[in-house]
Amino acid sequence: LRPFAPLKVLNSRVCSRRRPAPGNKGFDGCLEFLRLACAEEGRGMVFWDCECFGFIDGSYATERKECGGIRSQSDDGGRHCRHRMAEVLRFEKKLLLGLPLETLRWVMIVMRQWTLFRHCDHSYDCRYDHQGTGACDPH
Repeated sequence: LRPFAPLKVLNSRVCSRRRPAPGNKGFDGCLEFLRLACAEEGRGMVFWDCECFGFIDGSYATERKECGGIRSQSDDGGRHCRHRMAEVLRFEKKLLLGLPLETLRWVMIVMRQWTLFRHCDHSYDCRYDHQGTGACDPH
């Protein structure tokens, strides 16, 4: 799991505290790790999994409601979290099922290019290849 790299999880979903991987009930999952990393860096990232296209917006972080073992030293015995979590925006894939095939193909091409563009343009300071190959051309 690499924060700020395009993340495509095939035939699975990004696990979380709310929807844990088997044997991980009650603990943070990959999604919480990515949300913390994005909030810390103030950067966003895209992920695809079997259920959704997701964007973690690191420029908008909120106070964490559940700590998952990460607690601050405080006067009330450490019940408050010391970390902020980045907002997660999702577009559920099931919403695409009613689209005509040609439209669905177009949406998938655009989503893939947008994902690569965000990765290249924001993560590695390189120009996106607007020819559609998805390759980065470093300055």
